[in-house]
Amino acid sequence: MQALSETGAAFSELMVMKEAFRFRPKKTNPLEYTKMKGVEVEVGRKVKELEGPVQIGKMKIEAVPVNHSLPGACGYIVETPSGTVVYTGDLRFHGYGGHLTEAFVKKAAEAEPKLLISEGTRIDSDGGLTEEEVKGEILGHMEGCKKLVLANWPVRDTDRLRTFYEVAKKSGRKLAICTKQAYILKMLYDAKVGTPSPKDKHIAVYMRRKGWGTLGEEGWPENIMLADYADWEKEFLDYENMVTYKDVKESQEEYLLRCDFFELAELIDLKPDKGSVYIRSVVEPFNEEMELDEKRVKNWLAHFGLLPYKQTHCSGHARGPELKRMIEAIAPEMLMPVHTEKPEKFKGLAEKVVIPKKGRKYEI
Repeated sequence: MQALSETGAAFSELMVMKEAFRFRPKKTNPLEYTKMKGVEVEVGRKVKELEGPVQIGKMKIEAVPVNHSLPGACGYIVETPSGTVVYTGDLRFHGYGGHLTEAFVKKAAEAEPKLLISEGTRIDSDGGLTEEEVKGEILGHMEGCKKLVLANWPVRDTDRLRTFYEVAKKSGRKLAICTKQAYILKMLYDAKVGTPSPKDKHIAVYMRRKGWGTLGEEGWPENIMLADYADWEKEFLDYENMVTYKDVKESQEEYLLRCDFFELAELIDLKPDKGSVYIRSVVEPFNEEMELDEKRVKNWLAHFGLLPYKQTHCSGHARGPELKRMIEAIAPEMLMPVHTEKPEKFKGLAEKVVIPKKGRKYEI
């Protein structure tokens, strides 16, 4: 939560709330007022870390970790006076943490739920790669490349980051990640959850030029350079494995650099050599806005000679046969599919299947 709050504009109020329309007297004239901003309007939220089941009224709620493409995903087992409810959340079996999902299914089955609320994103799909297969495809795409390798994967997908980290090690390159990923890695590493340290010898922290653009340039005061970076980023400026565009440009064969849609302007400074490779490891466009973004990406890549790009990806959601096996193992009295465009595919998978309707209440 802290990493999301500090590094993402869309998640900026997870740890603190920012009060709007607060004013204080001006220092120059106490009779006039100025709008408060920044830390002046921040109000800390009370965040309590919970271990084990939590009792809320007559309900006992237990969060159980599962594997997904984002860290921290959980399913829930809720004991109520009317029976136990199990909610899967988003999950998959084919990631590095697949054993977590298997353990959740076992625990859910032991709870003998009256109702199972199940995600069904891929209920109609029985194909797709596993995370290990994605790793193999990436290695294949990089084979023979003696120049820069660039890649795009979801910034908070730590399973995919691990895949690219393993690929970098095997190919003798350094994985150059952005500061957002370095910050998330640092917090997860400190929490001892098995992720590599951002100071790992196979990792480089890539610092983009921002604002004044003085990073790596001589003759500028340090305070001008520091002003370009958020407080949470400044620590990485002192890392021994911090690199800039100059480092990568001069030794392109040594790096596997993450470069997503918002970082494509880095190509102007990097100037990838002929023969460089761009690997796209995100979901294919599925709406008009994403298709427009894809056209912009292709224009950038075409300009720098990086087309055709290489595509490899696997979903953060369980496949149809896996969902059916899960439902059979949990054996609920009632099944309610959510997060799916094909709820009718769940019919016959449990004694009673209820397809929820917006605005309706359901009792168990």
